[in-house]
Amino acid sequence: MNIQTPKLFRFLAVILLFGSLSACVKKDFDSPPSDGQDPNLTATMTIAQLKALYTGTVIKFTDDVIIKGTVVADDRSGNFYKTMVIQDETGGMAIRLDQSNYYTIYPIGRRVFVKCKGLVLGDYSGYLQIGGFHDTTDTRYPNNTGTIPSSLISKHLIKGQYNLTVAPTVLQPGAPLDRKYQSMLVRFENVEFQSSDAGQPYANAVTLQSVNRTFKNCGGKSEIIRSSGYSNFATTITPTGNGY
Repeated sequence: MNIQTPKLFRFLAVILLFGSLSACVKKDFDSPPSDGQDPNLTATMTIAQLKALYTGTVIKFTDDVIIKGTVVADDRSGNFYKTMVIQDETGGMAIRLDQSNYYTIYPIGRRVFVKCKGLVLGDYSGYLQIGGFHDTTDTRYPNNTGTIPSSLISKHLIKGQYNLTVAPTVLQPGAPLDRKYQSMLVRFENVEFQSSDAGQPYANAVTLQSVNRTFKNCGGKSEIIRSSGYSNFATTITPTGNGY
């Protein structure tokens, strides 16, 4: 069997700028941590505990609730628009931000502490997300959340260490993809795209339309991968072999 295993390589460029010091000042300075450092904050609950609070009605946080997680999806590829996804050891959570190119500050692999006080927890067609306010402009999505204003992002999202890794959870196609796995980094092994979707672009880069492609395992169990026409991999051709 011709095996073509798609892999995703993520590159994080870190530029350190050092200013010159006057020759008359002779002091020793500690070097900055190579991978940054966490702030003096402690998470008050896990992401799973935060999700458990949601019962279908938008929640506005009035207490000092803090969660933390590592960024597993950012906007660098263009596949996520003004939405960051973080994950801890218990689950994942989407966060809506009114800022483009935020990956330069909160890249994949950076730990982020989220001060939830003043923010809201809602859902977009069942997709749980933290936002800046309850967005009622579209009656089809009564529990939708609006983006956190750019001027408030640094107040609520506190930067921590970077260059961290999150091991994907291995799942099988056809397994119940309930809220437990929502916004988590997952991996499906020994799968291939169905014949009509193999050797096709992931999305339509001409019309900028998102496209669904179906992959399956040898038992015929399948799942859908949806990619944005704005993504920088939209024209990439889906593999024709079996892999992960």
